[in-house]
Amino acid sequence: MKKLYIFLIFTFSLFGTFLGLAEENSSLTFAPGMESIEIGPGVSRLAPEGIKKQENKGLITLESIDEYIVRRFRKVEQRLDKLEKEIEKLKKAQEKKKGEVLSGE
Repeated sequence: MKKLYIFLIFTFSLFGTFLGLAEENSSLTFAPGMESIEIGPGVSRLAPEGIKKQENKGLITLESIDEYIVRRFRKVEQRLDKLEKEIEKLKKAQEKKKGEVLSGE
């Protein structure tokens, strides 16, 4: 009976150690804007958020940093152009309302 208790204590302590290691690995933190991307079974790579993953005949690759930066920069430029157009519309609407208020007095 004593051997059974020793065996159980040893087994549970060993099991608890593995759980503790698994918890440590799952709580890894990355720099802001970065994510871990799985590129194979048990293989992951740290990359910027939003990077494209490509698969060709079982080979998984990530887009190059240059391609990623150009794509992101183009998106930012498009958003900036859209915002500038919206600002112009709002300015015109404001001038129109201003003219209506001044002519109504």
